[in-house]
Amino acid sequence: MRDGDLKGVNMQNNNRMQAVADAYVAAGKFCGLEWKVERAGEVLQAGRAGVAEIETGRAIPDAALYRIYSMTKPIVSVLALRLVDQGVLRLSDPVAQFAPEFARMKVLGTDGTLLPARRLITVEDLLTHRAGFSYEFIHGCHISAYYRAVDLLADGQRSLADMMAALAALPLGASARNSLALQRGDRRSCACYSGRKRSRPCDSATGRSF
Repeated sequence: MRDGDLKGVNMQNNNRMQAVADAYVAAGKFCGLEWKVERAGEVLQAGRAGVAEIETGRAIPDAALYRIYSMTKPIVSVLALRLVDQGVLRLSDPVAQFAPEFARMKVLGTDGTLLPARRLITVEDLLTHRAGFSYEFIHGCHISAYYRAVDLLADGQRSLADMMAALAALPLGASARNSLALQRGDRRSCACYSGRKRSRPCDSATGRSF
């Protein structure tokens, strides 16, 4: 929402968030939800629904602490975009420029066909989740089994360079609709490991370890 769209809007009196959150809790999708909307330091809306612990019915406390996943992605994305602003990176830069192991990627179609990617993965592909990577826990994505087989996350001390080399040896995913996704770049396919992959060009471009 643009700043101008918020002028004159009383979000507390027009609180669709509360209705949606209450519905999610009632449907058993979440035990509890909490939110706060701010603009320029002013709290426009805040609320909560449900409980902190479904087994005991314990209420959500003030200043509750939450474990938030995947926060590496926005942090590294901001870093990458700052480097783009500074002219250190370009969105069109191929990832292989910084990590040569990504120069000869293969794309696995949903029909089992394995073909060379039509073009190189770019920094923009990583930022927009169009590179065709996946996660091992995404069942139903046809390349996830390859990720489970190599167990990329088994060693928490594994270096970024070593993990990216192992990732580059795996096929990219293609959707049935695009035929081959990079073949990719046509639409989003299975995604991720993007936070780690985005940090690889940043490391190489700056000469500093993320």
